[in-house]
Amino acid sequence: IIGNGDIFSGADALELFKNTGCDGIMVARGALGNPFIFQEIDAAMEGRPYEKPSPEARIDIAIRHLKGAVEDSGEYLGVREMRKHMSWYIKGMHNASRFRDLINQAESEEVVIQLLNELKEDQVL
Repeated sequence: IIGNGDIFSGADALELFKNTGCDGIMVARGALGNPFIFQEIDAAMEGRPYEKPSPEARIDIAIRHLKGAVEDSGEYLGVREMRKHMSWYIKGMHNASRFRDLINQAESEEVVIQLLNELKEDQVL
């Protein structure tokens, strides 16, 4: 039996296992912009502490994700497909709203990467 739904943290995963007795879980929306959730779930399952990635690390992964999307789908489609994902990656960061608007207007991989790097610099100020 596979449990699914509303898994946004390691604690959510443990709770689902505890309450349902399921054999495994599937993560959907909880992974949007947070590919680190699987490390968090592993840590929770093993009883280890988990430290969330820094905004800088999240931006680095977002750039890597963007490059993969562009490689797979081409620049035009890859940049556009990644816009919603970029919103998830940068959610909660300082000045995220302003950068989200700029990223949603960007037409090229180069511009999106430039904006993400500017956002990264903005986090360490």
